[in-house]
Amino acid sequence: MKRMKGTVENNVVVLADGAQLPEGAAVEVRLRRSKAEREAERRRKIKEAVDQILANQITRYVGMDEVIEEVKREMNLELPDARPHVSRQRPRRPSLSWYNIEHV
Repeated sequence: MKRMKGTVENNVVVLADGAQLPEGAAVEVRLRRSKAEREAERRRKIKEAVDQILANQITRYVGMDEVIEEVKREMNLELPDARPHVSRQRPRRPSLSWYNIEHV
């Protein structure tokens, strides 16, 4: 599929750089949004995302497992658990006695 640029003059598309198409050729015309329109759309999407974040603020610690489970529920996914249940206790530090350090 070849792309060509042009402008509309008197309700007729005039191709740029004097390009020509064969008579009877089927074409598809897509109206291109201006840079200002594209920027306005981008800003609107950002504002929507920020508004959604502010409306759903997380006020407590949330582990990744909980986030994954919420996404699975929202998307109606039938996936296995993210990982097997693991104790949330902090691992014990090893005793320093095995270093067998003698004071001088």
